Amino acid sequence: MTDQAESAIALLLAERGCDCDCHPDERPDDVEPCMPCRAEAEWKALIAARSERHVVPTTQRLLPCPFCAGTAELQEHMAVLSKRTTYVVACISCAAEGPWQKSSTSAARWWNTRAGT
Repeated sequence: MTDQAESAIALLLAERGCDCDCHPDERPDDVEPCMPCRAEAEWKALIAARSERHVVPTTQRLLPCPFCAGTAELQEHMAVLSKRTTYVVACISCAAEGPWQKSSTSAARWWNTRAGT
């Protein structure tokens, strides 16, 4: 696990603590949280790390959302653990997404593809 993920886990555990039945509120600071609480904190840290997306400019025209006719934007995602960059086009109104792709061009092409076209 990366240092960044370990830091996020430590922060979540410090914020939440462990309020389950196996640890009373008066537990000393040097007592580790139970495994279910630690696993929950690790999961939340990994989800937070994976969800960092950045809007990137594109010269390609993006069609409106097929579900709500909202505006679409191209997003870039850098996976913290694998260090891979992927792209997706998403609607800013209803959060519909196209498939994740290795290139921005491919993400835009998939988003603009409609059934029967």
